[in-house]
Amino acid sequence: MPDPLPKTALPASVPPSGAVALRRLAFGSVLLCLTVIILGAWVRLTDAGLGCPDWPGCYGHVTPAGAEKNDGKIESFSPGWDYDSGKAWREMIHRYAATALGLLIVLITAIAIAYRREKPMSVVYAVVLLATVVFQGTLGAFTVWWLVKPLVVVLHLAGGLTTLSLLFWLWLSMRRTTRVVQPVPGATRIAALDRARTAAIAATLMMLAMSANPISVKICPANAPAATPTNSEGENTPPKRPPPRHTAVIKILAINTVISSEIIKLPAIISLMLPIPRPKI
Repeated sequence: MPDPLPKTALPASVPPSGAVALRRLAFGSVLLCLTVIILGAWVRLTDAGLGCPDWPGCYGHVTPAGAEKNDGKIESFSPGWDYDSGKAWREMIHRYAATALGLLIVLITAIAIAYRREKPMSVVYAVVLLATVVFQGTLGAFTVWWLVKPLVVVLHLAGGLTTLSLLFWLWLSMRRTTRVVQPVPGATRIAALDRARTAAIAATLMMLAMSANPISVKICPANAPAATPTNSEGENTPPKRPPPRHTAVIKILAINTVISSEIIKLPAIISLMLPIPRPKI
């Protein structure tokens, strides 16, 4: 993975042109990306992933309200498709936030290219970040088109966490570039430790993605839904919904899983925040 810091550096008192703007954009993108991930969890836990059966719009419109005003538009989609206004809005709010994040990353890439002579950040890193979010958007589309296929959902969540990690790394690097933090004189970095830390974070992200999605049903049969009950005539009867408190417990467990994973990553994140420069060659 390319380093967001440029290969050359200006005098300590003069940050490169565009670096301050990149630092602020990176910080805003980190907050927005975290919001997108939380909204995605909200969509997932409320079973609203197919609140809009098409992509990128909702029943052919920019908002669910537009589809509701167009008589016959909702009915023109899959026959018998149950329309739920709440689920549709939750899904679209998630998409709006993801679109805004994509635009911010496009702006970051544009600034990196425009100021490539001053080298506030690596252009290659900016392009990798842009490619990651484009791929992430593509996975979001296939999540809907393939009816929330478990593997696609896992990759979609992993892509979101990867985007968050890249943006966070960029923000930390820009803090150093703009002299918000100063390197510790004489400090060095251990390359092997950096690689081990990166591998540990990547493994944690993948485990979190797998545990938070339907693929865990195949791994843990206890998570699988119960068989549909039948009556005396052999006809299927609708399963009883669990009491609301059960849903609350499931959501609390999911939140605990996320918090636990973040605690595991804390040492690595803190070590990344330390202003330690590369060893001089």
